[in-house]
Amino acid sequence: MVILTQSQLEQLFEQARRDAPYETCGVIFGKDGRAQIIHPLQNVHEHPQTRYRPDDQELFAAVNEFEYKQGYELLAIYHSHPATRAYPSKTDLKESGLYNGSNVIFIIMSLMNPDAPEAHAYLLNGETITETPLKVIE
Repeated sequence: MVILTQSQLEQLFEQARRDAPYETCGVIFGKDGRAQIIHPLQNVHEHPQTRYRPDDQELFAAVNEFEYKQGYELLAIYHSHPATRAYPSKTDLKESGLYNGSNVIFIIMSLMNPDAPEAHAYLLNGETITETPLKVIE
C-alpha cells in the first residue's frame, strides 16, 4: 500500500495534465508506505504519447540520493495514461523491468476525463497484475 496526501495526489495529476498528451512518469520515496518525496522523471521514450521510459540517469540519481543517501524506500513508480484507463497495459508489464516481481508499486493515472482523473496502484509479477490499495489522506 502507498499512502499519499490529497495534495500529493493533486501534484501527480497536475504533472500528468501538464505533460499531456505525453505520458508522464516519476518515482515516489517514503517510509512505512507513506509517500514523502515525489520525484518527476523525464519520459525519454521515442513514442511518449503511448509509452514511457524514465531517463536511466535521472532514475539512478534519484535512487542514489533518496534511497541510499537519505534512507528512504522506493515505494512506487508512477506514470500516466493520457487517453486510456488507469490499468497496466501489456507494454507496461513487458517494460516494468527490474521492478516486476518486487515490492515496488506501480501507480497509473488516467486522464480520460481530465476534470476527474483517476489513479490506481498495482503490484506486477510476471504477467500477474494485482491491484493494491492507494490510500489518500488529508
